[in-house]
Amino acid sequence: MRGAALAALALLALAACEERELHAFGAQRFDPAHGCLEPATTVDVVDGPDPGPCDAPRCWRSPGGEVFVTTTACDAPPDYADRTGDPPGSLCAAALEALAAGAACEP
Repeated sequence: MRGAALAALALLALAACEERELHAFGAQRFDPAHGCLEPATTVDVVDGPDPGPCDAPRCWRSPGGEVFVTTTACDAPPDYADRTGDPPGSLCAAALEALAAGAACEP
């Protein structure tokens, strides 16, 4: 019985190791209280091939309500919303303005 359990675990491990394409979602978190952007970081890992950079910066809202801007990621995790086209006065508009102004948060 123990041998069968070990074999089943080995098969599960092999199935989990199948080759998949993944890429990083890197962005800067917007700090609305200070109107600045934190340093760029890897926020999450996205399933699938990297689509490459976009032609313009993008603004994404996480499921938790955090706002991220990026000049390099043309996609984000599936539960993030692209809010790049939000109207003036919105968090994403403010985040994109902070990016254009080079407003970096001080450590």
